[in-house]
Parts: sequence; structure tokens; C-alpha cells
Amino acid sequence: MFSSNNIWHRVTLDQVAFQLDKKLGGTTRYIIVLPTFDSFSYAPDCIEWLKQAFVWTKRLEEEDYESLRESIDSFQNFDQVTLAKQIETHELLEFRRIAAYLYRLNRQWESSIALSKKDSLYKDAMDAAAASGKQDIAEELLHFFVENDLKDCFTACLYTCYELIRPDVALELGWRYRIQDMAMPYMIQVVREYTTKVNELYKAHKESQNKKPDTA
Repeated sequence: MFSSNNIWHRVTLDQVAFQLDKKLGGTTRYIIVLPTFDSFSYAPDCIEWLKQAFVWTKRLEEEDYESLRESIDSFQNFDQVTLAKQIETHELLEFRRIAAYLYRLNRQWESSIALSKKDSLYKDAMDAAAASGKQDIAEELLHFFVENDLKDCFTACLYTCYELIRPDVALELGWRYRIQDMAMPYMIQVVREYTTKVNELYKAHKESQNKKPDTA
């Protein structure tokens, strides 16, 4: 693709993309994944990225989503969000799932969850909400489940996002949508946890009181 003399010079991203597209006959619509650095300074970097670009193109053309996922996990020095945008409308579900995964890797939680919800990949959506560590995202997903009568997902979300969801929110949704039974296991665990903490605090306080010297 590049002569041995040229490849050692600084090569702009536009030049690389042009040469790569030319090599592929200008027929592919997937060569938009660019490295995260502004330009190539060394031949090894350039060669490695070109190799990966060919791999990604081949996987997409062959619809080999498993190999694409493995390749993404092993080589992450590229514009992941650009690739996610490129494949989020792919006709195959697993490619759209990879797009949601890429959004999650880049902390674009809303985009990841929205894509997973659209494809009914609710476990992926819950995992992304839990990974976000954000209360509003987790509770918004919980609202989505009850509003769409996804009772089992409501229960599962209470546990997947256990640390993020406020007990009063879970209880209120259970009451409003008449699914208190679905929320009850979660509430029992919350009450037990709170009771344990109160007992531990009470025990620690009593022990500290007993250790105080008698001033009488």
C-alpha cells in the first residue's frame, strides 16, 4: 500500500483512509474507524492499525460478529464511538449489540441503554445502568420497565442496580402499578440490611458506653 520510503514519514489520517479505501476498491462503507491519535509517527503503529482496519472490514463484510468483538477487545486504540455509530443500525442484532457495548465502554450510558432497549436486550440495558453508577439512569430504566409492563425486568433491575435504586422509589412504583409482590423480595432484603446496620450501630454504641469509666 505504501512504499518503504513513504511509510516512515508522518502520514495523515486522511491519507491512510484514502489509500485503504483505494486498496479495497472504494466499495466498502465501513472504513471510518480512525485511531485516537492525530497522525502516525512510526511504521509499527501504522501497520498495526492498517491490519486491524482490514480485519474489521472483513468481519463486517462476512457478518462475523464474534470475531469482530474479539478484535475490538484486543485492539482498542481506535475511535470506538465512530464504529458504534456505523453499526448501530446493522441488520443483524449482534452487531447492534456490539454498538451498545462500544457506547458502554465510552461511558455513553444513555446511548448504550437506548440501543439495548430498542432491541429488547434488557439484561444489557440493566448491566449498563449498573455500570454507570448513576441513580437517575437506574431509576429511569426502572420506570421504563413498569410503564411497559415488563414485570420480571422490574424485579431483575431492582437487584442488578440494587445500590443505585432508592427503596422509596421501588416501593412507590410497586404500589402505583400494583406489583407490590414483585418488589417485596427487594424490600425484604433492604429492611434486613437496614436492620443489620442499625443493630451494629446500637451494639457499637452500647460497647462504647460500657467502656466509659465510672465517675461515681
